[in-house]
Amino acid sequence: FKKKQKTMTAYWHRDGLEIYNFAEEKPIRYAAGTPAELQPVRNILATKVLIVGRDQAMHLRKRYPPAAEDKLKKAVAMEIEEIFPIVRPTFYCRVFKAISSYVEMDIWAWESEPCDKIREVFPFTHVVPEDLMFLSEQPEVRVFPQRGFVHMVAHVREVFLGGLSLPLAKFDEGQIRRFLFGLSQIGAEMEKITIYGLRGFQMKDRK
Repeated sequence: FKKKQKTMTAYWHRDGLEIYNFAEEKPIRYAAGTPAELQPVRNILATKVLIVGRDQAMHLRKRYPPAAEDKLKKAVAMEIEEIFPIVRPTFYCRVFKAISSYVEMDIWAWESEPCDKIREVFPFTHVVPEDLMFLSEQPEVRVFPQRGFVHMVAHVREVFLGGLSLPLAKFDEGQIRRFLFGLSQIGAEMEKITIYGLRGFQMKDRK
């Protein structure tokens, strides 16, 4: 998502919201807390983007018969409650791969009730899953800890390739290698692995 001159973002995670203003492409924290604690955002001129954190969303890649994207989105909407074990789900989806015989859709879903409460304090105009906020010119895996979990997200340019989250206590190099193997099964060979916030952790020589 390309940030505009007047943009505010709210990052929604299991502990609440972090709201940011952007000044010359740099984020400045505006407020943080649970929706019940926050005062409503009154800036009606700004584009407001809600980023749904990995710990709030579920993801699935599903095949459908070839069709126009708007028809595919309608098909997802019709069965979204059957796809995910979520009460009153809302969702975001887009095409991952399209060939003559089928289309693969990336689908993210999350609970709609918390979103309704968020909208009362942050009247967002756009919703984006956190998985789609990563950009890279080469096939890359980013690994980072967050609130007791380690997240692994693979992407190339603006394409989301795959993601995995697991408890920090269960994370080791073998988990990264299994994640890489899974990516290789869809033809995604990673050229770069970037690890953030895991002091002392290093990948061994892959040869």
